[in-house]
This record gives sequence, C-alpha cells and structure tokens, in this order.
Amino acid sequence: GGGTGDSGAPSAGRSQDERDALIDALAPMRDQFLVKSLEAVMRPVEQMFPSVEGYSNAIPSKHDVQSFMRIVQGELDRAVHGGEATLAPLLLGGVVKAVTYLSTRVEGMVYTSKSAFTYGVGDRWAPTVEQGHNLQLLQLVAKLHEQLQRLPALVFVGPGGGGGGRGRGGGSELNGA
Repeated sequence: GGGTGDSGAPSAGRSQDERDALIDALAPMRDQFLVKSLEAVMRPVEQMFPSVEGYSNAIPSKHDVQSFMRIVQGELDRAVHGGEATLAPLLLGGVVKAVTYLSTRVEGMVYTSKSAFTYGVGDRWAPTVEQGHNLQLLQLVAKLHEQLQRLPALVFVGPGGGGGGRGRGGGSELNGA
C-alpha cells in the first residue's frame, strides 16, 4: 500500500505537507477572523475613552469594565467552545492589545501634581480631588485585574476549572463583585 489517504495514515512527510498547505490556504480566513475579533474587543475600550471635549479625564465605570469582559469572554467562548480552541491563543493576543491600550490610557489620566501627593496632618485629613481621582483609577484597574484573573475558569474547561463558557449566559458570570 502506497497510502492514498483512504486506507490509513499517509507517509509522515506528505501528511505534514498537506497540513501546511491547509493552514496556508486557511490563513486569510483566520486573519479576517482575528481582525474582527480585535475590533470587537477594542470597541468597548475605545468607548471608555471618548475623543469628545470634556470627557478626556472621565474615569470609566465598573459597568464599562464588565461590558469589556463580557465581550472578551464571548470571543474566547466562540473559539474554545465553537470547535477551534487553537484560535484562543491568537484571540488572547488581541485581548492583550486591548488591555495594554486601556492601561496606557489610565496611566495618562493619573494626576501627578503636588496636590496628588499632599497629605494633611491630624485626624481631619481628607483626600484632595486629585487623590480621589487617582484612587478611582486604582479601583478601576483592580476591578479589571480581578475579572481577568477569573476569565480562565469561566472559559477554559478543565480539571478544577469552571466550565462556565457553555452556558452563554451573556457573561453574567463576570458581573459579580
């Protein structure tokens, strides 16, 4: 038997060549899928930081973070539970880009003026406006961190994992405090 593909496993070299050819042929579809996924993940982050006058220092809300995380979970669910788990690492590259962009924007919003570092004396001290602003930014980043840590258990089914991805409950798993 000369291995036509019908009677059993073809030779190792031919099998690898066929696999490589198939991957090459599907690359444009994969790339288009990844572009659409990145657009979907970036959209809520871009909406957190509108380019409208007067909103340049508006701090995104907890709801904004939850909306972003629902979309991230949905994109990963689509890959992992849609039958193509090998796309998950590629999709996570887009998530990293979105989180990096969000982090850079938040970093740019931190007040570093003298009043951000001023501390009163005694028991009547209250934070300055700048300190309050920076604290809200810290709370936003902490919320994002918490939800990102919970993501693997919600999406990736495995020993000790949550397996919460199949329920497709609109990401409500991420809404908890």
